[in-house]
Amino acid sequence: MKQSEKWKRGLPYVGNKGQKAEKIIDILPAGNRLVDVFGGGGSINLTASSSGKWDEVVYNDRRKTVVNL
Repeated sequence: MKQSEKWKRGLPYVGNKGQKAEKIIDILPAGNRLVDVFGGGGSINLTASSSGKWDEVVYNDRRKTVVNL
């Protein structure tokens, strides 16, 4: 992974999907909106936002402190 792409992994977080984010994004169909319901450290959200497959990417997580961050 290039140094300039390390930001896509998001925050260190329990269950972080950072190492699998690009594979997950490749599998998902393109559309108007992607809702990341288990946002966690944000790796899926960051990778999805930069992919251009969706017009809108929504981050969500149960822990309000992480969402507010």
